[in-house]
Amino acid sequence: MGDYSSLSQYVRECEGCDYLTGWWFVSLARLGGKSDIERDWPVIRERAAGAGTDASTIAEMARYLRAIGDGKVVPYPRSLWENEIQVVHLIAYGGQVDEALDRAQLWYDLAGAWATFLSQSPGRSGLNAAARADPRFHVMFDDDLAKAIQQEREQNGKAPFPPVFPVKPYKGD
Repeated sequence: MGDYSSLSQYVRECEGCDYLTGWWFVSLARLGGKSDIERDWPVIRERAAGAGTDASTIAEMARYLRAIGDGKVVPYPRSLWENEIQVVHLIAYGGQVDEALDRAQLWYDLAGAWATFLSQSPGRSGLNAAARADPRFHVMFDDDLAKAIQQEREQNGKAPFPPVFPVKPYKGD
């Protein structure tokens, strides 16, 4: 996880792997740099079109990749929100923290604490400080499994990805 070059090479060379195109796009958005975008977007675009993705969605994908390739922080387009944990990070990174936490909570409810640790990395691939300072995020870490995962990460020299303190005041219902 987190090795975009290996993923990209595998998907590019894999025959019959067009079903991975959406996941490849999300991985490129989360982990890729400008050169990765320049190299892989034409292939992703072609595969997406071949799979029946409509032209407006492809155009939105292109705009988003172009913006992040230029180093801009932009909201992740709603038309690209899939029901996957992977887009939670992009949604938060783009400033849509409430929406990202709602989605993270949904995954936490479905899969438990491990879901909050999926691909926790800096930048576009992890939940940003604003999301991690939210009380809703803190609640997801207040169980034995979450604490055990944090402890294991720390013992194995991996950066912990804990909630951020101080907790911001909750303004919801």
